[in-house]
Amino acid sequence: MNRDVLFSQAEEYEEANKWEEALDAYESLLEPNTQDIALLEKCAWCASRSAKYEKAIKYYNRLVNQQTHNAKWFYGIGYQYYMQKQWASANDWFQKALVIYPDYLVVKYRYGYSLRQLCGQKLVLTKDEYWKSLQQFKECESIWNCYTDDLKKQNAATYANICFQRGKLLIERNRIEEALVLFVTALSLSGGEFEECNYQASKAYLALGDAEKARLMLPKNSSKYYVKELDIEILLAEGKNIEAENSLNKLLCFRRKDYLYRRLCILCCKRGSYNEAYKYILEAEKLNPDNHLNIFEKASIYSQMGILLKAKAEAEKAMNIKQNKYSSEYKEARKLVTDIENIISSTNYKADDIDKLNALNLEASSGRIIGEVSSFNTDRGFGFITENNQKYFFHISSIPKSIQNNIKQGMKLYFNFEQTSKGKTATNISQVK
Repeated sequence: MNRDVLFSQAEEYEEANKWEEALDAYESLLEPNTQDIALLEKCAWCASRSAKYEKAIKYYNRLVNQQTHNAKWFYGIGYQYYMQKQWASANDWFQKALVIYPDYLVVKYRYGYSLRQLCGQKLVLTKDEYWKSLQQFKECESIWNCYTDDLKKQNAATYANICFQRGKLLIERNRIEEALVLFVTALSLSGGEFEECNYQASKAYLALGDAEKARLMLPKNSSKYYVKELDIEILLAEGKNIEAENSLNKLLCFRRKDYLYRRLCILCCKRGSYNEAYKYILEAEKLNPDNHLNIFEKASIYSQMGILLKAKAEAEKAMNIKQNKYSSEYKEARKLVTDIENIISSTNYKADDIDKLNALNLEASSGRIIGEVSSFNTDRGFGFITENNQKYFFHISSIPKSIQNNIKQGMKLYFNFEQTSKGKTATNISQVK
């Protein structure tokens, strides 16, 4: 097979995104010590696309050695390290590329992103890399503004990513309004098809108290858990507590996290369902027993139920955990302790009600709730139990036969519940005597 046919076949593989086949074909055309820049670039590109990064680096090094003032080849080496998340090595090569071509937009974008990755997640604003990253993205704006319309069209996707990443950095500085401007620009450049940017913009609007715009920006039909969690926060901001509670229960079916149980606990407390709230905070504590927020919510439940000594002990425990872990005072817990101490001293409170405490622990361990039949369709055999404005569906088959004929509106029942596709469903039902 002659050289022209081989090259044509390699190009066909490349156009079909058959990167390994294309690489093999291009490499078959290589001669020892070749200086064919175009062929070496093809080999480097296809090696990179087929995730053979070390081989790609070798080809880009050969290109660097032949063209020492071509920023593209330095960027090519940096990109291979970038794809392997070797951020420091990537940055060394990105800097070399920018020395040659300071306005290389895509390199400044990759360099800025890579710098941010080096910051990690803790004490981000104290890291030099954070501020260097922000500066790289900021400098991209002046480069973009000097572009012709054709260049802007060619680089729209890159600049959309730059605006998005710069906006995320500004969010970390709590400069939410400025970040929103950048997110809107990114969405405009990407035609609105930018789920991560939609998510960040939605979060930003919610932080500013605009639930309506947060709802409009929220990604539609997303399967990502954090989008579902944001949807719940928006529901709460909209005052749709029952919908939020139902969504939380559904999310917990496949994502058991202590903060989700804690959120449910708080919602239950708001509607006065302390037994259910207590059950949820115990689940949160099982998942993360050293979280001061979980301990504090348990203290709050005790306090609201008038179990004051237990509440004080739990609040003090939460204070100690936060102090030991973060060397920080827990002001909310301190205030709760002070409030409890004032009540104790003014009312001569001596001891917690043991029966009340035992009943709380018993009901939480069994998951039992007391509710009232709010409706029942005798012909169709189903109805609803209501407890603190929460409705639980039930079917006659879930009720002991001994009381099936006696079910009527206003009847008090013990029950457990589970979250189903139809909402909360009562199970293990028995009559309160």
